[in-house]
Amino acid sequence: MKKTLLLFSLCLFTFWGMAQNFSMDFDGTDDRVSAGILNLSGTQLTIETWVKADQFQAAFPFISTIGGIEEPVGGSTNAAMLRFGDETIPNSQPQFFLQFGAGTQKLNSGVQVPLNTWTHIAATYDGSQMRIYVNGVLSNSIARTGSFTANGTFMLASSYTGRFLNGRLDEFRIWTVARTAAEIMSGMNTELTGNEAGLVAYFKFDDDNAFCDVADCSPNENHADRSGPLGTNNLPQFNLDVPAITDVACGVTLQDCSAPPPPPPGGGGCDDDVWAPLIVYPSQD
Repeated sequence: MKKTLLLFSLCLFTFWGMAQNFSMDFDGTDDRVSAGILNLSGTQLTIETWVKADQFQAAFPFISTIGGIEEPVGGSTNAAMLRFGDETIPNSQPQFFLQFGAGTQKLNSGVQVPLNTWTHIAATYDGSQMRIYVNGVLSNSIARTGSFTANGTFMLASSYTGRFLNGRLDEFRIWTVARTAAEIMSGMNTELTGNEAGLVAYFKFDDDNAFCDVADCSPNENHADRSGPLGTNNLPQFNLDVPAITDVACGVTLQDCSAPPPPPPGGGGCDDDVWAPLIVYPSQD
């Protein structure tokens, strides 16, 4: 039997843009993610995320920032913020606050969140009530009317004064609608497509190869950037520790963030070439 030995070439590609489930890990020293300037001012707002704290702030004023806007403007504050702790509450208690004119309205959850446990926290304002939810359950509310002012840099895990978060965030969503209790409960355990009405920014953290650093899976493309050269790492890190929720791919075509890198010079589109033997036996017919 005569056999023929041939050589053939395999063109090996590195596949880009294939999402992997990640969270974002912050070291509590100087790590933050900045989504740039967002104007959330108005009478409708929802901020929600999964959070897993490694440690709460032990130093006065005992605040660990989850995310939001907090900037001084003309002697007042420009604010819409979700965080842990404050001067008069435990450092593990979620707090939501908004800026109304010259005054800040704070809403304490009354619930302390355990360390090292994924917890869903959501805060809403609908023009008449501020509400805060922990794991989909309404924890506290307060009557409030009028428009709040929040037009500034939206940061995750830090405010303009620092107050860094030591822990992880996942599924961070910012809305200019007040999500209902039913919507929060039904949406917290599943990822979104990004096309949902009222979604301003949606950080899934599921692509550590995004060409815009931290991708916003919404048509607004409010992509974010990491910073934090000190502490235990040089940037907030993508982390495989994630909450147990239903995985849904981003359904938004991101114009600013999804193009693959060009092929290496002379590579013809291949990342590597491998030669392998192929033995061909003649037919026995």
